[in-house]
Amino acid sequence: MKKNFVFGIILATTMGLSPSVGSAEGITGFQDFQFGMSLSDVQAITNLTQGERHPRGQWYKASEIVTILGDEYAPSLLFNDAGILTNVSLTREFAGHRITCKGAFDRALGAIQANHGEPDQPPERESDAVRELNSVHFTKSDGSRLTLFSYYLTSCQITVGYGAAPVGAGF
Repeated sequence: MKKNFVFGIILATTMGLSPSVGSAEGITGFQDFQFGMSLSDVQAITNLTQGERHPRGQWYKASEIVTILGDEYAPSLLFNDAGILTNVSLTREFAGHRITCKGAFDRALGAIQANHGEPDQPPERESDAVRELNSVHFTKSDGSRLTLFSYYLTSCQITVGYGAAPVGAGF
């Protein structure tokens, strides 16, 4: 039987305070999804549906939804061509005003900063009469990365991406 995926109630817990997610030195994955796991290891945890091809590998969508602060996020996992997990992406889309979208971005940013400290640079914010984009990056000393992104046009999309350190990266 596949493991049930409900990951907690507090965004700060699921995005950083759990020891399996990372430390000041690096991000090792998201919850049960640890970078370096094989495709078959992950399939033993959850059902996956093959998604889009990516220049760095193959995306898969997990069948279970992750609940964070009462909001549902759809997990996607990127495996490199050797079948090794390198990225985890959590995406949420909802109807609402652009102010609501910016507020959701800022709330997620605060929770991430509580664990990971200050981002590489202040958030990039771009908007015009019809759309709004927000993004921010956190790079760890081993080269692993956490990215928060929001996009509003007619609905809001929030994405949190966890990326493994590239081979040979670090500072």
